[in-house]
Formats: sequence, structure tokens, C-alpha cells
Amino acid sequence: EYIPCVKEVIAMENDSVTKVQGTVTYVAGKNFWIQDATAGILCYGENELKEGDLVVLAGKKTIYKGSPELALDSVVEKRDGKEVGAQTLLLSAILADTTAAYLNELVYLEGMLISKYEEGSTKDGEKYYTPYITDGNNEIALYNWDSVTVEKYPVNTKISLKAVLGIYNTTLQLRGKEA
Repeated sequence: EYIPCVKEVIAMENDSVTKVQGTVTYVAGKNFWIQDATAGILCYGENELKEGDLVVLAGKKTIYKGSPELALDSVVEKRDGKEVGAQTLLLSAILADTTAAYLNELVYLEGMLISKYEEGSTKDGEKYYTPYITDGNNEIALYNWDSVTVEKYPVNTKISLKAVLGIYNTTLQLRGKEA
């Protein structure tokens, strides 16, 4: 049976039913990301996966808030693998890339500075603070980074981090892995 690579799945028409194979790079509840040698993709669905798992998934290719996604029907196969190495990139290269070559892939950014914490609130009125990093010229949000707090990383603190590059609507963001 032929199983398309991630890049082929991304290029499929929306609502195409398919399988895809890759290595899990990040898990955040029902959201998880897989990557192969060609690309990375956001996946959504109930799962018991961990980073490094080599998986074959079945589902439907969709677009969620600007991001190619596989809406998971099932985990066809799962076996232990090893974690994918992150590409070391410059923030300017990520933000200047109009082809989305790094979207949903694991990246490593070195020597960034915490530039600010933007206050927000949940539907229940609870406050939260979204950290932003900068290279001195460019800025990007760190989405859902519980480990990056104003107490631990005050503004202007130098930080290096590994993350998955995501998008929400038209805004690029880094999904937390490790700082």
C-alpha cells in the first residue's frame, strides 16, 4: 500500500481521506504534530502518542485556521522511534519565508530575547500572559508556554528554544517544546 509523504498530504484537496506516516514531534492534548523528511503537519484527534513515536495515521486533510491539518480517524500503526532533530534557524528567515517551508516543523532558535508579555483573558475571565521573543528586529509569540513566565524569564532575558512553528489565522506562532 502506498502511503503519501507529509508534503503530498498537504498538497491534497481539502476533505481528502488519506493516510500519512511520520514521527511525532510535539503533543498538546488533542493537537499533535508529525514530521517526515518532506514537511510537518498539524494533526487533531484523540491520541495516546508521545514525542518520537513513528506513526501511520488515517484521516481527512483539512485546513484549520490557516494550517494544513489531518483530522484523525485512527492511528493505524505506532512504534517507538526517536525524536526528530530541530532545524536551527534565524527568526528573520522564518518570518521572511513566504513558501511556509518551516510551517508545522520543529525548529530551534538560539539567543533570542524576551521582548514582552501580552495580557489576555480566557472566556472565564482568567488572565494569562503570552510571551514574545525577538532577535532585535523581528518578533513572534510563544503560544501556550507554561514554562516561560515573567518570573522565570523577565523582559530582555536571553533564551534559546525548541518549538513547532504554527499558524493561527494569519499569525505565525511558536508552540512550546522546551526553553
